[in-house]
Amino acid sequence: MLNQTTLLGSTLFIPHGHCYLWKPELVGLHILSDGLIGLAYYSIPLTLFYFVRRRQDLPFTWVFLLFSAFIVACGTTHLLEIWTLWYPTYWLSGVVKLITAAISLATAVVLVLIVPKALALPSPAQLEAANQSLSRLAAIVESSGDAIIGKSLEGVITSWNASAERLFGYTAAEAIGQPIAILFPPDHVDELSQVLEQIKQGETIESYEAVRVRKDGQRIDIAATISPIKDAAGRVIGAAKIAHDITPRKQAEAALQESEARFQSIVTNMAGMIYRYFPGEDGAGKFTYVSLGAYELLELEPDQILQNANSVWTLIHPEDLLSLQTSVATAVQNRAHWHWEGQLTTPSGQLKWIQGNSRPQTTSDGLVWDGLLIDISDRKQAEEALRESDHRFRAIFNTMFQFMGLLTPEGILLEANQAALEFAGLMPEDVVGRPFWEIRWWTISAATQAQLQDAIAQAATGQFIRYEVDVLGIGDTVITIDFSLKPIRDEAGQVVLLIPEGRDISDRKRTEAALRYSEATNRAIISAIPDFLFQLNRDGNYLHLINTNHVPGLCVGDMVPGVNIYDVLPFDKAQERMGYVERALETRKLQIYDYEFAVEGEVYCEEARISPISEQEVLIMVRDITDRRRAEVEIELQSIIVRNMAEGVCMVKVSDGLFVYTNPKFERMFGYETDELIGQHVAIVNYEDKNTHTTALYEKLAKVILAQGEAIYEIRNVRKDGTSFWCQATATVFEHPNHGAVFVVVQQDITERKQAESMVQASLKEKEVLLKEIHHRVKNNLGVVDGLLQMQARRSPHPQVVETLKESQNRIASIALVHEKLYGSKDLANIDFAQYIADLTAHLFDSYNTHSSQIKLITQIDDIPLDIDTAIPCGLIINELVSNALKYAFPKAQGEIHVTFRQHEDQLISLTVRDNGIGLPSGFNLKQTKTLGMSLIRGLVKQIQGTLEISGGSGTTVTLRFARGK
Repeated sequence: MLNQTTLLGSTLFIPHGHCYLWKPELVGLHILSDGLIGLAYYSIPLTLFYFVRRRQDLPFTWVFLLFSAFIVACGTTHLLEIWTLWYPTYWLSGVVKLITAAISLATAVVLVLIVPKALALPSPAQLEAANQSLSRLAAIVESSGDAIIGKSLEGVITSWNASAERLFGYTAAEAIGQPIAILFPPDHVDELSQVLEQIKQGETIESYEAVRVRKDGQRIDIAATISPIKDAAGRVIGAAKIAHDITPRKQAEAALQESEARFQSIVTNMAGMIYRYFPGEDGAGKFTYVSLGAYELLELEPDQILQNANSVWTLIHPEDLLSLQTSVATAVQNRAHWHWEGQLTTPSGQLKWIQGNSRPQTTSDGLVWDGLLIDISDRKQAEEALRESDHRFRAIFNTMFQFMGLLTPEGILLEANQAALEFAGLMPEDVVGRPFWEIRWWTISAATQAQLQDAIAQAATGQFIRYEVDVLGIGDTVITIDFSLKPIRDEAGQVVLLIPEGRDISDRKRTEAALRYSEATNRAIISAIPDFLFQLNRDGNYLHLINTNHVPGLCVGDMVPGVNIYDVLPFDKAQERMGYVERALETRKLQIYDYEFAVEGEVYCEEARISPISEQEVLIMVRDITDRRRAEVEIELQSIIVRNMAEGVCMVKVSDGLFVYTNPKFERMFGYETDELIGQHVAIVNYEDKNTHTTALYEKLAKVILAQGEAIYEIRNVRKDGTSFWCQATATVFEHPNHGAVFVVVQQDITERKQAESMVQASLKEKEVLLKEIHHRVKNNLGVVDGLLQMQARRSPHPQVVETLKESQNRIASIALVHEKLYGSKDLANIDFAQYIADLTAHLFDSYNTHSSQIKLITQIDDIPLDIDTAIPCGLIINELVSNALKYAFPKAQGEIHVTFRQHEDQLISLTVRDNGIGLPSGFNLKQTKTLGMSLIRGLVKQIQGTLEISGGSGTTVTLRFARGK
């Protein structure tokens, strides 16, 4: 047995160099050759090892490792040959050679075994051909119009062609490696497991239609074929799917199905009988199709008609049978459209008017008539009713108190009602066919005639025209009318008629003058209302006196900053006020309370408003409400008037549309009990059908009213019992102390007017449009308000209340004048403000009975058009300034008023009102003046973002500067 000593021992042998006699040349030759061979043998395995590591796809890689072991062993034997030249370890050398022999033998055996397998590997030419085939296949996949997708058995995408990118919206980089589930809608995810299970079983899924989702979330319909991918051993390793978009086809199929269903629905639900009729050559025709409507129309079953066409002809009324036979024969002979109207008697004895229409067409079966029979009994009855309605319309048209007529778009009068004719002492033949402006009513002046011609020209373009004008009647009678021109359009939208309407408003004009006087009185009262404003801290110390206007019962002189409220007021009064202060600071809410007290035997009432401004301080406003308390009694009287007035009045919260108040007339109008509507949504009283949704209607009206501040409109309502009726409504926005912003709506039942309009429409083709314009507003809201105030003034025993109500009437008249001028402007967007100033100042002089010989008006006005948002505030400011000058500046009724209106180079506009009267009172301070007129002017100046300057001296000069369009 070899042991380590024997294996490495060298004492028994001589070195191999002795065999070479230690000849240097021979020894060197062996050392060099064996060394180089060993070096080569060791380098070859390293190269093979590197090659195998880099090409792990090579078959039989373990053979390379076996070769490497063989070569290393051979290299080791050559190195031992060099070693044994000096050290005779021949046993070691022999063992290494034995190992080399074993490795060599194993390598030889392995080579014999793998040679057949190696020969079976494809040659380079075959690999090249396979690569070319794969390239062609890849090109086909990429250029295919269908999406081709590869996926693993786990559902992970492994390949993705260009068509897949176009179809699903994902790029190949985004899709590969992602689960195929990204293409499945959430409600179709269960399909994935079923498809993968079929693929694992080796099944091919053909003509598979499904819904998938694109990257952008769009759902699409696809048709797909899914095939399993197998390896060389036949094992399923994945799947290939070929898919294309069938969304257009699916949409077309759905549209076709919908169209078919729609057709069947139309045929089933259409009133009348749809049919197909074959006229026989011998005169005996037959029906090949009859819709289900036959029974409703003729009381005959469709099968009965299909079996016997004469069953229809036997129903025809004897008086109309000949006309039917003649019309059918003529249509068949001329192959022309067939139209016939006549009567028939159903099997139950019911007499009906029917209408038949049919057109011939050629089919593979010959000439056929597809047509429709309908019941026109209602139409025939309507035609008879139309004739009766026309007589009723004439009666109503000629008995109305308003002036009404009909014009062509060119202004030729077609009709005039009796009221208009009697006013001017005319007969119909005197006016019909003549230009409207040449008739006596308008001959009061050439300017009036020209204005009318211009109004007709505008109305002919589709505009609604309305203005006030004086007209001439019999015996040179002159009245003022509210005149309007309403265009009527045909179905094509062309203006075919104009409806002139005039309402005598002479009484209203007199009312407006009274309102102006009342407004002036109200302004004087409101400007005299004093308030006291100061700050107080939690400890009761006065901090700052903001407004020291005198209020009865307050010791203003004692309320200096730093003084405590307990030092000024009695303890119980101070404690009560501090309780409200503490509550305001704790709740962070406004506290309002009022109290009464006596001064020199007279009882006063004051209101205190306490508002927190910090954690320790409050702002307190003390107002003398003695007059208000007295007025509340009057307001209650007005409330009684409102509750009992002829119109229905309601208040609706802007925020949620709920009723918060309805007067008895409103409740009776809609058929509800007292307070039954409170808390209900306003939609409950609005009419609703398939074209009108009440909630949307409320939102639309609310938007208009909030934008304009006031709206007048007509609305169709519904009573509690379900009957509908029409109302004319006037709605304004009001800030209610308890309910916040509310709509105050006055509604008047105009059902009778609507019915009258319907009768007018019945006499014309466009009767439904015409009758809507027969009446404008039945009452003028200004007249109602003035009437209420005037009624209240007559009934009140208190002169101060009467004066207050008169002042309110004057203020309303002033505001009405401004809006009247603006409303009469042709261009509401840009108003001729120069003419407006002239008209307004002239009107003010007339209102105050001031003659130009007493107070002279001098104007310097540039032609500057203003938009409506600027014109209204400016008009109100001019109204206030000129009115003040006329009332207060000239005690002796002599002087001058200068009004200047100019635009400067810096684009600023200046308005100056100057008088040479008595000037401003001493100590006048614009900021501290609390009169209603000056407060109104300051608010209007702020609204147009302008500046105001007031100077005294010899008279008063007020200058307003503002930028155009602000």
